[in-house]
Formats: sequence, structure tokens, C-alpha cells
Amino acid sequence: MKTLSPLVILLTFSSILSHAQYSMGLYLASRYGGYPLTIETLSMDVTISVERAVATLDFTFFNEMDHVLEGDFKLPLQDGQSVYRLALQVGNQLREASVVEKNQGRESFEAIARRKVDPALLEKTAGNIYTTKIYPIPRKGTRRVVIGLEETLRVKDGSYHYQFPLSFSGDINKFNLSVSSDNQELTTARIGEETISLDYSDTQDEGRYSMISLQSGNRLNISVPKTTDSSAQVRVEKNRSTGEVYFSAQVPLRKVQNTKKPRSISLLWDTSFSGIKRNHEKDVALVLEYLKTVRRASVDLICFDLEMHTSKTFKTTKDGLRNLQSALSAIQYNGATRWASLKLASHRADRILLVSDGITTLGDPPPELPAVPIYAINSSSQADHEFLNRMCPKSGGHYVNTQKLSSNEAIHILEFPPLPKTAVQVASGKIEQLTYRVI
Repeated sequence: MKTLSPLVILLTFSSILSHAQYSMGLYLASRYGGYPLTIETLSMDVTISVERAVATLDFTFFNEMDHVLEGDFKLPLQDGQSVYRLALQVGNQLREASVVEKNQGRESFEAIARRKVDPALLEKTAGNIYTTKIYPIPRKGTRRVVIGLEETLRVKDGSYHYQFPLSFSGDINKFNLSVSSDNQELTTARIGEETISLDYSDTQDEGRYSMISLQSGNRLNISVPKTTDSSAQVRVEKNRSTGEVYFSAQVPLRKVQNTKKPRSISLLWDTSFSGIKRNHEKDVALVLEYLKTVRRASVDLICFDLEMHTSKTFKTTKDGLRNLQSALSAIQYNGATRWASLKLASHRADRILLVSDGITTLGDPPPELPAVPIYAINSSSQADHEFLNRMCPKSGGHYVNTQKLSSNEAIHILEFPPLPKTAVQVASGKIEQLTYRVI
């Protein structure tokens, strides 16, 4: 009898960029055509507690072919999401994975493979896409994949808002949703523009909803009114897989007085091939709308991919912005990205606007930061959100993810003063990483 070994999640980073834009799903290996398998059922469980959301997605995929197949499960993560769970069906059992250090993971992977047992290798590739190989997928049979995601929620109009793009590799034959929160009675949910009714008849702990044939491409929106006051909220929790302890604090800011407007702006525009996936019309409109609020300023437009190209200077006058719009609309997207070409530390403008998905294709190290704040704008769902979220606050700027923000919210963040440098004293132990941002 074959012994089932524990699955291993090994997070590795690939410098190879795939220009295909994947939605979440199970895709057959290229030798079988690379097309997605049918999603028989998806059961989604969402738990919202204070500002934290935990979602478990239980997929059942169906192989209609008359032979055993191999595939790749693709998981494009959104801004702020992290994976805390992976479980795969092995035989008739669901086997949980464990997270290990990269070097240990490689050793475990090779050791399990030598025992002729298929381990799970979860790899992170460019575009914030996680992928793991699935084998075997039985003939005329099904295979389950369970993914757990967690994230911190935004507060808007007194409510926590959870958004999840229901963009999958294909339509779902049956969709089951369960929602639990700290404020069940006032929790509302929508799929697209349609409000759905959560059924609490079976249990008071969670509301349930089911539908046949969910069309891919919609968005799930869940709103939970806050039950706490506007004072600081502090939370300490342990990561379910790694055991690392996280501390988070949401502190209401006093009304911030408008600071001096920038007089010089470096507009760095990513023209690499992955930029094709961005919403160019949205990017241009946001940049122009912001620049209208900055009077008597000069804007240096610098396009970059593998190299930094010659800059052009525009004034924030009516004619100047019209010329800038024409220049941005004429941009062609091609080639790879290399952060070193930007020479960020050499920029002397009052502010940097970086329009990019943050993806580098050559695996070069993070750029040396300038002495001025960086405000990054991204409109693509496939982006290196982690890098942009880390880089911008370190420079004193902000990351503007227009996938999550309305135009007015994005403008508000672009107008927000640079973040102050924050000093943190630790009584004992050590801090591995400190990040902060306006939400």
C-alpha cells in the first residue's frame, strides 16, 4: 500500500514572464492542449472578523477525456491577498500542505519525489501568479483543489468592504457561497450589480447562497458595517501556516492639512510588454485629473522598459496637458522591464509618479530609492502588488491600485501628503519587516 506523504508548499520566484493572462483555474499541460478543465463545483466560504477576511475556495474539476491528464492550477493573487492554505485530493482523501523554508522545501520536494509520491510545489511567478502541478487527473473523473486566502479589508463609509473577482478559467456549473461576519444582520452581498439573499435558516452562524451556472467575470462584493468606534484598532495574530506573528494597527489620522504642491514631477511610464494588460485609458485619465490640481508645475515624461528613454517636458497648463495626453496615447508597449534602467535614486523632482504593474522580467534587485516620494499607479490585476506596496511607503509615497479604488479615492491618495518617517521601538525580539499605508 502506498504511503501518502504530506504535501509541500515551496514558494519560489521565477524571473520568466508569461505574457498570457490567466484566470484562476486548472489548465491542462501544453502537450494536452493547455485548455482549462471544467469547474464542476466551487464552494466558497468567507469569514470576516474586524478588518480581516479569510476565504476558502474548494474547487472540483472534471476531466471529460477518456484518459488520465496532467495540469497546472493557476492562482493569480490580488493586492493584499496571501495564501495560508493549500490542500489537494490524493486518492479519496484531502491532503493538507505545509509551508517550509525555501531550501528545506527543495530538499523535501526531491526526497518525496524519490519515493515516487507526487509532492505539491506552489511556485510564485511574475504577475503575482501562483501555480502548482496537478497529477493525476483521472479519466472521466474529478479532482479537488482547496485554496485558503486571507487579506486586510478597507473601510469605506463606516463598513468593511470585501471584493473578490469571480474571474475563473470558465463558467462554474454549481456555485455555493457561505458568509459569516461580526455583524450578520447588516451584512450585504452582491454578485456584479445584483444583490443576493443570504439564507440563515439552517444556522445563525453563516448565511448561505447557491446558484447553478455562475458566469465567470463578475465580482463578489460583501459589505459589513463596523461595530467598533473610531479609536485605534490593534490586532495580533499568527499566520496559520508559517507560525509567524503579525501585529497590525489601524489608527485614525487627524485631518491632514494640504502641504505645498509639487513644482516638478517625474512621470515614469512603463512601456514593457506586460503594460498591454493595463487599462491605458484609465491610467491616462487619472494622471491628467491629478495634474489639473497641480498648477504651475513641470512634468518630465520618461518612458522605460529595458532602458530609460529620452524624456519630454510638459507644463500643467491646458495646452500642456493636452499635449501630454497625446504623447501618452501614442505609446507602444513592447520589450522587457529592468528597474536598474530607471536610476530612481538620481531623480531630483519633488515627486515621482510611477505608472507600472511593478513586474520585472530580469529578476534584478529592488531599485535604490530616491530622496523624494514615489506614488505608483497600477490598473492591472496581474501585478507585483507586494513590491509596489513595499517600495512606495519606504519612499514616503503611496501605492494607488485602481483595481480597488474609485477615481475619487485614487485622486485623494495622490493628493495625500508624503508619509512621515516612522520610528518604532521594540521592547524585546525583532521586527522582520515594517510596512504602513493609508487605507
